[in-house]
Amino acid sequence: MLHRNGGVVFVHNVLRTISWSGKPAVQVAAIDVTARRRAEEEKVQLVRDLKQRVKELTLLRQLSIRLQNEGLTTPALCASTAESLKRAFVHADVTQVRVELDGEEFATDDWRRTDWYLRQELKTRDERTGCIEVCYLEAKPEADEGPFLTEERNLLKSVAAMLWAYLERECAHAEANQSRMLMENAFSGLSEAVLLVNSATGRIISCNESAGRMFGYTTDKLVGAGTEELFEDKKSFQQLYDLYAPTFKREGKFRAEYSFRRRDDSLVHTKITMTSLDDEKGGRAGIVSVLRDITEEKALQIALARYRYIVSASRDPMYFVDDSYTYLVANEAAAEWHARPVEKIVGRTVSDIHGEDRFEGIIKPMLDRCLAGESVEYQSVLKYRGRGRCETAIRYDPCRDDSGRVIGAAVSVRDLSRYQNSQQSEREKQRVVVRLNAPHR
Repeated sequence: MLHRNGGVVFVHNVLRTISWSGKPAVQVAAIDVTARRRAEEEKVQLVRDLKQRVKELTLLRQLSIRLQNEGLTTPALCASTAESLKRAFVHADVTQVRVELDGEEFATDDWRRTDWYLRQELKTRDERTGCIEVCYLEAKPEADEGPFLTEERNLLKSVAAMLWAYLERECAHAEANQSRMLMENAFSGLSEAVLLVNSATGRIISCNESAGRMFGYTTDKLVGAGTEELFEDKKSFQQLYDLYAPTFKREGKFRAEYSFRRRDDSLVHTKITMTSLDDEKGGRAGIVSVLRDITEEKALQIALARYRYIVSASRDPMYFVDDSYTYLVANEAAAEWHARPVEKIVGRTVSDIHGEDRFEGIIKPMLDRCLAGESVEYQSVLKYRGRGRCETAIRYDPCRDDSGRVIGAAVSVRDLSRYQNSQQSEREKQRVVVRLNAPHR
């Protein structure tokens, strides 16, 4: 029935025949069941949504199990992912999926491009490219993104991220195998310094070019020299000997971090691995020492520790957002502002945290400028669950990988109202001091 305000109400009518003033009449009892009707509709929708989430979680679990299969080939993975993804969408009966990688296509049986589709790009560190596309074969009711739900877009992103991680892992394994082969076949090409030392005299029998570069000598100068000459002084040499001798005698190997002196008197910090080299009779013929220069690594660790302390101690929220607008890092201040644990921020998209309207209207344009390589700073009034409405200064700085490609944005948020209040408080303190120091009259 139509309400006076223009809205619609659902009414349950009960009619019965009665006698009124000696004449037949109909008595109508109208009961407003709008709330109950809407609650039932919401219940049906919740059940439908729950079933959909179960389908999505089942797909992600199955994909996770497949990715742990060491014998799985990339083509088989792409083909099975397309079939599984097809069943995970709301309108599975008209859904078709295509996975493309390096120009090779893996599609479900009735795949064809239509006007109703979702697309998610794939790109790996070793420049392998591809995409995942999902199409509906016929028109469906409008939802969040055409006929598709936001959850379906997020599912597509999650599947793409899992495939990307698998391909990256395969790339890393291939690189590791190649590196191992190079080390086995080319002693002179090792980046680590290798010294073969006479265990009786402590003199260097042989070394590689990396050892010469590490200590600032030519290899012929190092060969025949005593290892004690590479230490800061006799005391440091004795300290290392006292440290490794018991373990080395018992196990025939020793690992530690230690500093040595270069020819120019500067120090080089190393990770040293000492292994016993036995002769045919089982006697100790020498000691193989492999030294890796960690001077820059130590400096980086110190800098990183300081950075982590600064980030964790900061009262201002700080984040790292990747190029899919997903939070990968957040500090405790961010958790406090959003009134949710860090674990509930990390892994969520910016639109999940701030809402789609604010993301599309304010945040995304600024993030896109940053992801294009520009440092961006602006002011905005934002509402946080843990702090309410406050005026903030927000800065985005692009973060790049070793190749110079922008991989995300470092985000810092400053509460301008707190800064203004502190300035006002400081001025109040100064006025109080002036009044206290004023001469009495």
